[in-house]
Parts: sequence; C-alpha cells; structure tokens
Amino acid sequence: MQTRTPVEWGAVHVRGADARALLQGQLSQDVARARGDHAPLAAWCNPKGRAIAVVRVLADGEHDLQLVLPATEVELVSRRLGMYVLRANARVEADTRAWRHAVVARDHAAALAARHGLQLPDAPGACRAAGELRLVGLHNDDVLLCAPADVVDADTPAADSDRRRLLAGLPSVHEATREAFVPLMLNLDVLDGISFSKGCYIGQEIIARTRNLGRIKRRMLLLEGAGAAALRAGDAVYTEEGESAGQVVEAHDDVLLAVVPLVHAQAPLYADSGATRALAMRTLPYAVPELASAA
Repeated sequence: MQTRTPVEWGAVHVRGADARALLQGQLSQDVARARGDHAPLAAWCNPKGRAIAVVRVLADGEHDLQLVLPATEVELVSRRLGMYVLRANARVEADTRAWRHAVVARDHAAALAARHGLQLPDAPGACRAAGELRLVGLHNDDVLLCAPADVVDADTPAADSDRRRLLAGLPSVHEATREAFVPLMLNLDVLDGISFSKGCYIGQEIIARTRNLGRIKRRMLLLEGAGAAALRAGDAVYTEEGESAGQVVEAHDDVLLAVVPLVHAQAPLYADSGATRALAMRTLPYAVPELASAA
C-alpha cells in the first residue's frame, strides 16, 4: 500500500473592525458563530454555488479570524478574497507559517490537553484554546488539533492524521476539485458548515435552492479499498460496467472520500474502469439523510 505525503496546511488571516462583516458576505457559515469556544467549518463559493475552498474558521477575538485550509490554496484564497475588501476596514493576509490541522486519537488529545491545562471539546465544532493551540471536537471520538506548526510540532503525530481526517468525514478542496462541488455535495450541511438563516453570501441562492427543492443528487461517501492508494483528488471512481460514477475529494492510503450520485450510492464501486479494485462503502460518523433513504 502506498503512503501518501501528508497534506500541508496554512491559514489566511482576516483582520480589522469589518473582518466579520466581510466574511459574513462571503462564507456559507454564520461568522458570528466563530468564537473562542467554537470553530466551525465553512465554504467559500463562487456565484454558481461551487466551493472554491472549505475552511475551518478560528476566532482570536472579535476582529481577528483565521481560515485554515490546505497550504496549496492559501495564496489563491488570500488574493481572491482580498479583492472584496474595497472600502471595508479589513485586511486579508496569507500566513507564511506552516500550520498543523491534524486529526488525532482522543487519548493523545487528552494528554496534550492536560499539558496545556485544557479540557477536551465535548461536541462537534466545540473548541478549547490555549494561545494559538486549538482542540476541536469532531463527530467521532477523534479530535482536531489546529495550530501553527511551531506551536505543536513535537506533539503532533503525522503518520495517520490524513487518514483519520477522512474517516471523520471531513472534506477539503484542492486545486483539482476547486469549484467542482456545491457544499451540500460535500456534506457541509450535516457538518454544520452552512447557515440557512443568515443573510446573503456569494453562492447562497444556488445552495438554498438546491436544499429547499430537495435537489441534492450527489453526496460525499467514505470508501475503503487497496485501490484508494493510487487515486488523487479529482480522479474518477467507477461502476462495475466501467462508467464514471463520481469524483474523488481526497484519498489517503486505503480510504477516500468521493462525491457520488445517489443512484450509485449502494452499487459496487471501483477505483479503476476495469472493475478490478473494489471499493467498499464505510459508514460516516454522522447521518446523511439521502444515504439513509438510499439504503
């Protein structure tokens, strides 16, 4: 089984008196929910409702927010988001430091929390912070450790962090899948990454209409199999007949996340068009209504 190079992470800082107002008009999340004790997911979308990025929103006070995302996307998101500042009292800046965005076992997180005088988060999205270190609750028993690399390097086991992140059902957007998925396809609604009650933001009309009219035709699945090791973000998964049946969100070792039409959600899926490398569906740690009804 091939071992994938770990994903590198970075951050975009949005600072200033209008930082929250700026992001409120851009992100799918209600930015008011980003606090010291809560670190939600969010999507930043184009006008067609397709995700340019999926970010974890960290708050360091009222006027300083960090958007944590894959390092390869930091420069683009910083530059394009900065185009919306205009007259707002806000600055959008790429953080030049490497970041850790590591999903770790709960016992490791407990030891780390104890060393920093923290309690473990008790709910998905709940956040416990000590300086720049954040521990964020997930839908399974693992914990997300989020901080600049120099804060936690010695404390962070990197070997299986990406695999654990996929097992937690956490999507990310990379260059190959940029603007490919509506956030609902990435399960961001059930991951509490979309507010359906906030005001307008870019892409909202498409996202709301898709949800309200019941037109969610694709969902992100968790798949497992030896064939996953050869796949990359943007690659296809296939039906038994060799037809494309979805697109890989991310793959590591023997597991992957893929956006698949619901009509194929219960069908045999493969990592190759020759149907020689089978992929088995694993249960996500959160409930996706359409997947339950398709079973």
